[in-house]
Amino acid sequence: MLRDQPVAGGATYRASTFTTLVIDVPSGMMLVRSTGNLLADGHWLLGLEDVESGSWLSLDLLTGEELGREVIESSQDPRRDVGALFDQIAASARTVPATSTPAPPPTPTATPTPAPASLTTLAYDRYDATGAVTTAGSYAFLTTGDDGTMTAVTTYEALRNGTTTSLRIHTSDAKGVSRSGVLDSVEAGDILEWREAGQCWVRYRVTAAPQPAAGAATREYGVEWVTYAYTGCSGALDATATASVQLNPPAFTSAGLAAPVRHGPYLLHPIGWDGPLQPQVATAPLGGAQGSSSADRAVSDDLAVVMAHPFWREPDFPDGWTLHSAAVGYEGIDGYFAIYLDARGGFGADVQVARLPRLPDYVSAPDGLSIYEARTIDGHPAVVRYSLTGDLTHETSVYIFHEATGIEYLVVGVSPRAGGSPDIVIAAARSLYRAAGE
Repeated sequence: MLRDQPVAGGATYRASTFTTLVIDVPSGMMLVRSTGNLLADGHWLLGLEDVESGSWLSLDLLTGEELGREVIESSQDPRRDVGALFDQIAASARTVPATSTPAPPPTPTATPTPAPASLTTLAYDRYDATGAVTTAGSYAFLTTGDDGTMTAVTTYEALRNGTTTSLRIHTSDAKGVSRSGVLDSVEAGDILEWREAGQCWVRYRVTAAPQPAAGAATREYGVEWVTYAYTGCSGALDATATASVQLNPPAFTSAGLAAPVRHGPYLLHPIGWDGPLQPQVATAPLGGAQGSSSADRAVSDDLAVVMAHPFWREPDFPDGWTLHSAAVGYEGIDGYFAIYLDARGGFGADVQVARLPRLPDYVSAPDGLSIYEARTIDGHPAVVRYSLTGDLTHETSVYIFHEATGIEYLVVGVSPRAGGSPDIVIAAARSLYRAAGE
């Protein structure tokens, strides 16, 4: 049973060919599989949704133990006792020999973000610590002093901590070949990736691409870091190391992630990573940012209280979706959490709008069943998580961080209708901050 592929009553259902759990679907019920998640303790979660009522039941995929349920009474046919039907399913859960040998989780490869039509990578072999950049194959990252003077940065840390403000690069690459045609095509908003090694690279957003003087042998761009890998280099920059500069590379994903990667406020790291992580620092409301009072942060599930919170926004969901419940102060967050039902009355999406309490925000990835993709949405750093095609799937979710306010907009698509393509959850998240003119 895959998402949105119902199993009718009277059928015996095996969760997948390599698991031993089997359940019987009672007559009078049609189920779709709504989730298949890896829990923190290493067990699988099997989520089942009753098509007619939107009620759901969760079982441990390995043992059949019931983990939770919600019966939506308002949607029930009075002649159908969904709770009793769920009791039958839970009682029928049993293990039988697997029909195939367990296989390792699939390696994430797909991404819904199309790659650029052509990729342009330039090779350079001289870092010019003087900043002059007068020879072929040379380049320098620059920082702007308080007096407006520009000097070359000299450490790897300065490439990725906000010190770097400009890139000056020679129009001829390491082989003396003119790359002025490529360099002249760079414009504000483009992404430039500088890479020295597998775990030593930085992606910069171009903030300015001024017209060069006639006959100039260098090009200069204003830049700001977006994404970087840092475990492969530290200390003084190696002036003779070969480096590549790529224009508008494909979106970075967690496929094959071997070491931590920082993207905006998010630190993506492999599950089981035992190396150092960047330390987290408690955040404070940014100057001029909309804030919430201690009263706003008090725990409450009263909708009137929640909707009076200064962070409250009405998201754009498909027609027929409705607010089910909401709370402020949930798990100590400075913000609110809300649950929306889809047009059938089943769980559609979870929404959280809150200030991140610590930076960077740790994100464990990958789990072999889903992809984490680093994006920039409306100029804001974002992480999109979506399922691989297969028998076990994750909800589709998006995290968008608004730097000016320090607020994160998180939407998790719970409904099978919100799975697959991340378009629904991204549109909903964008509508949250656009409603406030942010």
